Amino acid sequence: RPADKKITKVMEEEASIQFAPGLSISGIEWAPNSKSIAVTYNTSASTSANAAVAFDSGVGVISVDGGKMIPLSPTQSFQSAPSWSPDSQTIAYVGEVATSKPRAGYREPLLAQKLGEEHPHELTTDLEIRSDARIWWKPDGKTVLFATVNREAATLYEVPPSAGTS
Repeated sequence: RPADKKITKVMEEEASIQFAPGLSISGIEWAPNSKSIAVTYNTSASTSANAAVAFDSGVGVISVDGGKMIPLSPTQSFQSAPSWSPDSQTIAYVGEVATSKPRAGYREPLLAQKLGEEHPHELTTDLEIRSDARIWWKPDGKTVLFATVNREAATLYEVPPSAGTS
């Protein structure tokens, strides 16, 4: 019976962890090989490249052996929701990409980036997803799944991690 179940609060923290002055971490994803973590980091307005926004966010990697965070790719806006490939070599995430249309600003595709590569590639060039999307990889690494939720529906999509590459 549900009334017999006891729920214990183990810990309560703010939504992000202060990592360094002007830098906080709001999301952590362990690599399947347990050697690194991918983080969503946030910079304060005082360190932002764009003074019109309250903060910038990006995806970075931290080795569990120690060391500093290494951003995946330079960002001028927003990145979030990192998800590791099963071989721990690629990270899929949501990121804002500038549009070519005046005043349109940015759109949010699903991106994938191999460790060591300078820039990500878009997996969803024709579909914009939201920053709160959930992202998973199938165990064989041949498919990326992502879910979007809005007031009307929840939708699950799948795409190969090579989508958008030539």
